[in-house]
Amino acid sequence: MLTIDEERPLRILVLFSDTGGGHRSAAEALIEAWQEEHPGRVEADMVDVLHDHTSFPFNRSGPLYSWMLAHWRWGYKAAYRLTDSPGRAKAFAAASYPLVRRRLLRLLRKHPADVIVSVHPLVNHVMTWAMRRLDLHLPYITVVTDLLTANAFWFYPHVTLLIVPTEGARTLGIRHGVPAERITVRGLPVARQFTEERERLDKRAMRVKLGLRAEGRMVLLIGGGDGMGPVEETAHAIDAALADMTSPPQLVVVTGRNAALRERLENATWRIPVHFEGFVRNMPEWMAAADVLLTKAGPGTITEGMLSGLPMILFGKVPGQEDGNVDYVVQGGAGAWEPVPVHAAARLREWLDPDSTQLEAMAKQVSTLADPTAASRIAADVLDIAERNLPLIASA
Repeated sequence: MLTIDEERPLRILVLFSDTGGGHRSAAEALIEAWQEEHPGRVEADMVDVLHDHTSFPFNRSGPLYSWMLAHWRWGYKAAYRLTDSPGRAKAFAAASYPLVRRRLLRLLRKHPADVIVSVHPLVNHVMTWAMRRLDLHLPYITVVTDLLTANAFWFYPHVTLLIVPTEGARTLGIRHGVPAERITVRGLPVARQFTEERERLDKRAMRVKLGLRAEGRMVLLIGGGDGMGPVEETAHAIDAALADMTSPPQLVVVTGRNAALRERLENATWRIPVHFEGFVRNMPEWMAAADVLLTKAGPGTITEGMLSGLPMILFGKVPGQEDGNVDYVVQGGAGAWEPVPVHAAARLREWLDPDSTQLEAMAKQVSTLADPTAASRIAADVLDIAERNLPLIASA
């Protein structure tokens, strides 16, 4: 068993991959927590396992994921369901392990660590097998980034600790064979800027800073980093639904990296005040300026919106893994599921009616559903396990 030298920082290897934006965001939030709250105690190494340390076709998982969601959703849904059982997930991992083993062993040799933290489902089986091949008895911690419905790949049963965002995810982990005593509920880690007390921020001042109109309501419409989902159709539906209001809200559309989408929107005719942004790195400010959020059901964006006190309308989801995110929002009283653009716009019009109190009621409820201390608590959990040197649970 490794002995940790108290004279040097703890070395933490954080495993992620850019299949969707949530895994990178969670990893960055944890590293930020260690740097801000435990300065000098941690040396974190963040590694994109699939892209940088596997071979074809696994190293193309990021682009393939985006392509499938854009052009072959039924194929992605079928693959998700096919692998969503403990036995099948292990079988698929076992079939792929010989193809990636050599590179994973090289990764572990190149990045010596005191503890390994994974925020991606596809690496857990194969990485722990590689650790045993090298006789590395290190703590291995998985941080699940799906709120309720999570694929069986997340739940490798022999990890040192499984950290999940909700009680529903904890129940799922137990059902998939992870011992209950090795599961803890902590919420979803997000950047520190989202955890500030939103009541201290002046919406009007933030809007002025962002070049927006200070008065009235502001609606934020986003489609993630790649501008996915019916963003264009929803924007036009909102314009049509709100154009006859006495004081229509201003609509901000964030198109991400989808430059073609932004160009089409900028060249269209609008009847309500509209502002367009591409990929932004100051999303906490845009959320702080908003009153309502329209987005796809990504867990990170949902959590960020909740911490920003934003009622939300969800208009799209990744089949399988994001189904539970919709349930979490709707059943929690934080928003609505409206995949048809005209229905989403009609629901928004209903919320913005001057005589309606729905928006205010949901704004009070939504902030109770996310834990602003999640990143801090998870960061502390990892340090505690590393310092106690709790090993990976032995298993064949």
